[in-house]
Amino acid sequence: PGQTIEDIARAELPFEYMLNALRLREGFELPQFTERTGLPLTRIQKLSGPALARNWGASHARAAILAAAADGRLTPGSTVVEYTAGTTGISLAFVCAALGYRLHIVFSDAFSDEKRRTMKAYGATVEDIPSDEGRINEALIKSLIARAGDVAAQPGHWWCDQLNNRDGATGYLPMGEEI
Repeated sequence: PGQTIEDIARAELPFEYMLNALRLREGFELPQFTERTGLPLTRIQKLSGPALARNWGASHARAAILAAAADGRLTPGSTVVEYTAGTTGISLAFVCAALGYRLHIVFSDAFSDEKRRTMKAYGATVEDIPSDEGRINEALIKSLIARAGDVAAQPGHWWCDQLNNRDGATGYLPMGEEI
């Protein structure tokens, strides 16, 4: 009672499988993706537009992470670091979970608890920086940035640095082509 069953379109199956596998089992083995969806692993890399976390940020996150991995800034077993008010953090959490990277998010009690829970559901570590009575101001943002820099300076950590990372821009190209 109270539940509805909906058919999942074939094109949405990879996205739904990853979401459910991550939510219910804290990840999935890559061979299971092919087994369960009937699609090749390359389909994960081709997810874009509405199929990838339902927002443009996931395309940006994916492009930034893949570029860092390709040139050695991000190595297997490393931790991605970012400060966020939530939207980019959710995208990074989704992509990190799908690609097998850990994620350390610098967040604040001034931001949405729903976004915090979503990032944690994807496996991110979420560190809260206290705000001034829930206010979002320059001092808070600067403290988030500073803390992300401190965490990223640790060995085995890579800072995505969303506002200064040019690699992510390539993630917007497919969306631009669609439009």
